[in-house]
Formats: sequence, structure tokens, C-alpha cells
Amino acid sequence: MKEIMAYEMIYNKGLKYHNDIICVSFQKEYWATQRDENLYLLGEYEKALDFLDRHPFEGNAFWHYWRCGALLLSGRYAEALENSEQAISLEKQNFQSKFMATFYRKRAQAAFCCQEPPETILDFYGKALDTCNNEKFKKQLKAELRTYKSKGRLVID
Repeated sequence: MKEIMAYEMIYNKGLKYHNDIICVSFQKEYWATQRDENLYLLGEYEKALDFLDRHPFEGNAFWHYWRCGALLLSGRYAEALENSEQAISLEKQNFQSKFMATFYRKRAQAAFCCQEPPETILDFYGKALDTCNNEKFKKQLKAELRTYKSKGRLVID
């Protein structure tokens, strides 16, 4: 957490410097989604949403992914569900995607928050497991799935 905060501080100083000299617009999707990810990881969900609204890269799956997460943690579940669907739709266009499992997991979390049927949540967890190429993440998915099946709860992160 300290590393993220330090990075955020350095980033803000650099951004202020650039804004003082040149009006900088985040036209690069990668940097915009990285900035939003930092705000999200710091728990600044409303700031993350505000940033995304000011820098719309709606053709970017990660833009929708981070927006979905911030909306979920802000209690705006219906909007989060839409963004998770859009993230999956966009990422499916990337035939070499390494991230589908992550997007399906977020969709399962959105389904849980929107009180969709358990079958829907289980289906998206199944898709996440089927598309997961990382053993550590696969173990995490299985643990979350066991918790959901036994206690009916999911941790939303």
C-alpha cells in the first residue's frame, strides 16, 4: 500500500508540473486506465469514477473493468453490471487475451451484487476458471467459489 501511495504522490507531482507547463490530456488509454487503477487501489472510488467520466475510453475493456469495480464498491450495481458486460464483450475481441478470467470474475461479482440467480454467478465463475491460465489466480477463484457455495457470500474487490 505504501508503494501505491508513493507512486500516486510522484504521479500527482508530475501531473501538476505538466499541467502547469502544458495542458496535458490523457489521450493514451493505457496511462488513463493506470491512473484509474491507482485511485481504485487507494479506495478512492468516486475519484476513480470522476476520472473515468472525464477521460472516456469506452472502447477499452479495462476502462469498463475499472469502472465496474468502482461502481460496485460505490453501491451502483446496475451500472456496474452494464460495464462488466461491456468489458467482456470488448475483451472477447482480443483473441490472445490473458485477462478473460479476470473479467468473468468481475461479472460474477456484479451478478452477486445485483442479486442475480446463483446459477448465473456460478456460470461466470465457471467461465473464469475455464479461461484462467494462472495457477495462483485459479486457486483464488476456487477458494472464492467454495466460500460462495458454502456461505452464500462473495468478497467484492
